[in-house]
Parts: sequence; C-alpha cells; structure tokens
Amino acid sequence: MQSSPVKPAFDELSPDLQWAIAQRRERFELAIQAGAIGLVALIAAPIVLPALNRQMDISLHEGREFKVFGVTVYQSEPALERWGVMPPEALKPVQAGDTIAGFPVTSGYGLRQSPCPGCSSDHRGVDLGTPTGTPLYAPAAKSSRVTVECWTDSGGGGLVAD
Repeated sequence: MQSSPVKPAFDELSPDLQWAIAQRRERFELAIQAGAIGLVALIAAPIVLPALNRQMDISLHEGREFKVFGVTVYQSEPALERWGVMPPEALKPVQAGDTIAGFPVTSGYGLRQSPCPGCSSDHRGVDLGTPTGTPLYAPAAKSSRVTVECWTDSGGGGLVAD
C-alpha cells in the first residue's frame, strides 16, 4: 500500500521557494483588489455620472439607433424587451382609461390638467376607481413595513388610500 505524500510546512521550504510563493500570493491579492475596485467603479459610474445613467436608461427602455449621413448603420430594440424582461406595452405610461387588475385608471401618471386651483398638474401616482372594501396590497419587499393612510378627498375624489 502506498502512503500519500506529506505536505511540508512553509518554514521547511527553501528560501527561493518561499519567496516565489509569497510573490504569487501578493500578485493574487492585488488582482482581487483590482477586480473589486473595478466592480465598485462599474456599479458607481451611473450614480457619479448622470449622463451615463441617462444613456443606460435609453439603452434599456428605448433602444439605440446610430445614423451616418442620414443612413441607419445600427439599430437595436430596447434591451429589457430583447431580454424578455419587459414587453413593449409596459414601457408606455399609464393613462386614464387604462385598466390595472381589472380596475379603471381614473388619472394616470405624469402631466395632467390640474384638478383644483393651486394643485399640481404633475401627478406622481396612478388613481384607480375601486369599490369600497377592495383589499389593498402594497408593493414592497416582504420584510419591509408599509404605511397606508386613508382619507376622504373633499374635492370629490372619494375615499383615498396613500
């Protein structure tokens, strides 16, 4: 029966071999550090450079088209659509008259005619016409807490949940 070789302790190796191993470990650690720095830079770039963030948003949601002297030389569909993450209709803003979960949208997201004097015309939400007693499900991570405030809109909006 053969015995397996015994691994020598680092101190038992020749100085030349110890030096070579130490150099290899140092190069490996530097490569790991450089990779980590590069990854952080890649993740932080869209935050630090808003123009890059905008360009990435265009690629993801709108697609790209490059023209040279009026001739299209490259065209791509939106990346989210190409990857099957988001269908094209999901990229359109929700507007009054659409339906969500079977309920009519009474006011969509974005610019609209101001509903009352002094009210904003930039609507940062989507209003759904639902019957009283309809269960609410807040979109959030399972472990997070969500606060829902209910109030009556004196301007004719009825019972409102924010």
